[in-house]
Amino acid sequence: MSNPVHHIELWTHDLAEVEDRPTLDALRAGAAENGWSELIADAYPHAGSPGHTALFVENVQGSALEIVVA
Repeated sequence: MSNPVHHIELWTHDLAEVEDRPTLDALRAGAAENGWSELIADAYPHAGSPGHTALFVENVQGSALEIVVA
């Protein structure tokens, strides 16, 4: 019997918290000019899940950051 799982990718990233949605929106607006590319942009601000307000970004070095409203 062959294993149906051929590839599993784990995404590791750092986590930061902000106080509110306007702060998150401001960080999103300035991300590109500060060297960050938005990940999962089409699902912003609920890319994690419907009840999870977050921004996912990555820099050219491949460091990923999740910024959540706490």
